[in-house]
Amino acid sequence: MKNQTRTSELTKRMTGVAAFSALAYGVSLVTNIKVGFLSFDAKDAIITIASFIYGPVSAVAMSFITAFIEFISFGSTGPWGALMDFVSTFSFTFTASLIYKYRRKLSGALISLGTASAVYVAVMMIANLLITPLYMGVGVEAVKSLIPTMLLPFNIAKALMNSAIAMLIYKPVSRLIRRIGLAKPSEGKGASSRKDTVIILSVAAVILIAAVVIFIILRK
Repeated sequence: MKNQTRTSELTKRMTGVAAFSALAYGVSLVTNIKVGFLSFDAKDAIITIASFIYGPVSAVAMSFITAFIEFISFGSTGPWGALMDFVSTFSFTFTASLIYKYRRKLSGALISLGTASAVYVAVMMIANLLITPLYMGVGVEAVKSLIPTMLLPFNIAKALMNSAIAMLIYKPVSRLIRRIGLAKPSEGKGASSRKDTVIILSVAAVILIAAVVIFIILRK
């Protein structure tokens, strides 16, 4: 009986991961915003939500799946671009889900997304210096010169935008996934209080506005 239960839960998890990976890929197609040679899409928010539900290991799997699908379908930057895409998504979603796994409450969600944003920005600065010269065919110094004016503000805005989107849609999406049987019922305290909802909406709105302002400035 226990083996059957475990098999059933594994099947649900794999189905959910596959479904969210497909959704993240679709979102990457329809939310693509170009800022110079950089591009923003909201797939990290989708994968973050899924990893909050299914755990950090799923973040690794979905980061790889979406990077691979994008590479074979429309990746114009070759394997180095695919690696950058994987590192970008993985650094954000894995960090967020790992913290949230051990602190499944409002404060945990805020801390996890804030920490994930900081880790993401730091990792991407390193990745830009190591990987970007390889697929763009430019020197490291040329990349360094772009950090204060383009790369740093862009990655901050991208992290903020994905954090805000994840905060806004996590609860309704997680309820839907559990309602249709693709995840176990929540073991938490139940529905969020009105105060929690107000806090989430307020913080998400501020973060979203900040990200949009940065994107607008960068696109000028």
